Amino acid sequence: MNEDICSRCDGLGYEEYYDEDTYRDVRDTCYHCGGCGRVDSETAYHDRLSGVAHSLAVNEVYQLQKWINSNPDGEGWEFHAAENMMRGYEYFQVRVMDYMSDYLDRLMQMSISDRELLIAWNEMPFESMRKAETPKVECVSAIPLQPMYEGNDIPF
Repeated sequence: MNEDICSRCDGLGYEEYYDEDTYRDVRDTCYHCGGCGRVDSETAYHDRLSGVAHSLAVNEVYQLQKWINSNPDGEGWEFHAAENMMRGYEYFQVRVMDYMSDYLDRLMQMSISDRELLIAWNEMPFESMRKAETPKVECVSAIPLQPMYEGNDIPF
C-alpha cells in the first residue's frame, strides 16, 4: 500500500492548538492519520481535491465580500456577519465551508484528467506564478494612439 504524508499534521502525528477554556496549549493526536503521520494514497488524493475546492471557495467568498462592501446602499460585510452573530473573519470562514462543499461536488463530477489539472494548478508554487514573464505583444506598441476627442467637445 502506497502512503503519503498527512496533510493535516504534516507527518507529525499530532496537532497543537490553543484551548480558550483552559488558556493552555494542547497537543492532541491527529485524527486524520490516527497519529502515525501518514495516510493512504486515496485519502491523500481527496485531501488534494479538498485543497482545490478550498482555493476556489476562498476566491468566491472574497469576490462576494468585495461586491457586498462595494455596494454604496448596502450594509457591508461586517453587518452581514453581525446579523449571523459572528465577526467578519468567522463569517468569511463559514461561507468558505459552504462554498467548499459545492465545489467538491462539482469536482467529483469532472473527469479525472480535469481534476488532475486543477490539482496541479492549485499546487503550483506562488513564486513561480509571480515570476512568470509577461508575454510581450509587439503589434500593440506599433499602433499610434489617437485622442478620442479634442478640446471641450465630448461626444455623447
